[in-house]
Amino acid sequence: MDLLGITAGQSLVVMGATGGVGGYAVQMALSRGAYVIATVRGDAGFIKPGGRLVSTIFAADEKWFAGRQITAHNSASSANPLLSPPGLTEVARMLADGTITARIRSTVNLDGVGQILEKLRQGGLRGKAVIRL
Repeated sequence: MDLLGITAGQSLVVMGATGGVGGYAVQMALSRGAYVIATVRGDAGFIKPGGRLVSTIFAADEKWFAGRQITAHNSASSANPLLSPPGLTEVARMLADGTITARIRSTVNLDGVGQILEKLRQGGLRGKAVIRL
């Protein structure tokens, strides 16, 4: 959320909010006291001027939103400041103190990897899977 300077009382739209990165973005913004509008699919054509939008699935047309007085940003994993050592330390701290949580839906041993991959291919995996070695 440092990327957009989100603070308490501000609104943030997170497109792709059910994904791993989007899920963290929602939780981080909420932990800072922001009002979050989370989308899964669809169009963001009715966002209020002056708002902010982050897309973790490259769905934000930054120029289009700028023309409507909305700050939009497409967050790529390679450009994400949370992927730096200090950023990963911050994410680990937030996970450890319960500010954010990982949405683990499946835990399998190594021999169950095939099942998890098949669920992923079919779109039936909602959340993260942990594979025990």
